[in-house]
Amino acid sequence: MTPPTVEERIANLEGSFAQIATRLDRVEIDMRDLRSEMNARFDQMERQFTARLDQIQQEHQASRAEIVRRLDSMDQKFDRMDQRIDKLFYFLIGLIAANGVFIITTLLR
Repeated sequence: MTPPTVEERIANLEGSFAQIATRLDRVEIDMRDLRSEMNARFDQMERQFTARLDQIQQEHQASRAEIVRRLDSMDQKFDRMDQRIDKLFYFLIGLIAANGVFIITTLLR
């Protein structure tokens, strides 16, 4: 068997380079597809995250509104209780004063 000629070597190398170029083109296409798929998945994940975040914020606002409503209701109840206590206080002061007047008038007779 004789060693290959220079032309045969060059032809062999050209064939190998063509195969390598084809493989690199396939890898480039695969990388482009992979990037597109990754971008699509990241976009989907971002949309899901944003939707969940919006849902959590709405739930938080609803909870906060409910808490504020309950606190307002409690404030109103405390205000009514304060008014009742004030009425009772003034009534007791009036009774004490009337009792004092009664005792003084009884003693002065």
